[in-house]
Amino acid sequence: MSKFHLRLRELRNSRKMSQQELANSLGISKSSVNMYERGEREPSLDTLEIIADFFNVDMDYLMGKTSEIKTFQVFNNENVEKSNISYIYPKNEVYSIPLFESVSAGFGAYADSEVLEYIPIVLSNPHDAQNTIAIKVKGDSMYPLIMDGDCVIVRKQDTVVSGTIGVVLLDDNEALVKRIVFDKNWMELQSVNPQYAPKRFENDELDHIRIVGKVIKIDREL
Repeated sequence: MSKFHLRLRELRNSRKMSQQELANSLGISKSSVNMYERGEREPSLDTLEIIADFFNVDMDYLMGKTSEIKTFQVFNNENVEKSNISYIYPKNEVYSIPLFESVSAGFGAYADSEVLEYIPIVLSNPHDAQNTIAIKVKGDSMYPLIMDGDCVIVRKQDTVVSGTIGVVLLDDNEALVKRIVFDKNWMELQSVNPQYAPKRFENDELDHIRIVGKVIKIDREL
């Protein structure tokens, strides 16, 4: 069993920080820190790297695979051994975005939609951070491009170019990730998996569907 939750609590206490202070420093929610320390959830790889960078320890120590704290030194702005998102990219380009449990939750189709956690993402435009979310995809209709359980990064927008992989909302209730193909009087939602037939909407049927986002990245755990 991973000792991550124990190590995180030890490291936080060693800095004499509250859970809220650590959450603010990492750009995540206090509830996420609390769940991490109780062992109820483990963060994504990118978040683990940011935590390791913040405490200046290596990933093996953070995950409890070794009891030896291995810190890193920087000489002439060159990192000796560390590889993490905040070193590769300027810190002012790393933003925390909300992760939702489903496509519908991410687009407000459920009144009680809750954020699972906040995850780091690199964005060159700070304005995009306010309109970008991460959502878990369920099902295999977009296989093999998007697999069941994949996390997709979506920029909220109400228009896309025909042929784009995006998110649509049906009757403000059901949100779907599909390839969106359209013309003046019709829109077709296409799955990548050939086992699923396209869904076509024409004329007045278009009033029941609206584009709400564009998939800009697929994040898959190895």
